[in-house]
Amino acid sequence: MHKQLTGIWNNDFHSKMELLAIENRIIGRYSSHTGSTGVYQLVGHCSGEAPTKEMGQSVALSIYWKNIAEGEKDESWHWVGSMVGQLQHDGKLTLTNVTVVSVPFGHYQQGNFVDKLAFKKSSADVDLESVKSGLPEDRNIEERPVIGKWVSLDQRQLLDLFHVEGASGSTSACLVCGDSEVMLTGFIDVDAEPGMAQSLSLSGYESDEQSAFSLSGMLEPGKDTMTLFSWHAEQTSPDDSFMQTRMDATSFRRLTTR
Repeated sequence: MHKQLTGIWNNDFHSKMELLAIENRIIGRYSSHTGSTGVYQLVGHCSGEAPTKEMGQSVALSIYWKNIAEGEKDESWHWVGSMVGQLQHDGKLTLTNVTVVSVPFGHYQQGNFVDKLAFKKSSADVDLESVKSGLPEDRNIEERPVIGKWVSLDQRQLLDLFHVEGASGSTSACLVCGDSEVMLTGFIDVDAEPGMAQSLSLSGYESDEQSAFSLSGMLEPGKDTMTLFSWHAEQTSPDDSFMQTRMDATSFRRLTTR
């Protein structure tokens, strides 16, 4: 277990993030009182080494903004997000926060909204069963527009979304690039209705680069191509932390459906 990452984290907006990090995997939940109040699922990955004075620890999270607690549903429950950055030796967790607005809501129009969040740990205690509590009973689904195999337009990457659970939106996928094969976990919007864009966020860990990353974006209705943004959490020294997040955009076309 990563003792530095595992715990309860708070930011300046009084949002709370509960993280349990084991090896390179992270599970948790996020509680927010800004925008639509709620409790949300998250999963992620991290680099294997604890942060040092010379180098931070790479962290990438995928979050589904579908409230798992009681609350009045609104269109923001279709959104997903990526939180990517690093934990520094001084205990500060700084993340680039990307919200994928797939369905317009209020004054938020469709697109990717980016800001920066800084967290401080308030407690080292996280209960695994508490983190898992409140999750809906799941069932595997095989048909959603985004499920299937996708190839990048330059033929260099293959993305296979092969397992989606129909209540939580929890998703497993595999990203292949050359000889590299990375297993991904994350979410898709399982409640997207016909005519709606379907959002997705996936995270993984590249062991060769010791870099956690998150893919996020949306599939427009009726389309067989989509552009996903890859947010890589680079390990840097504290002096170079302004360069800790790198973004690439890749367009994919559909190969198969399931």
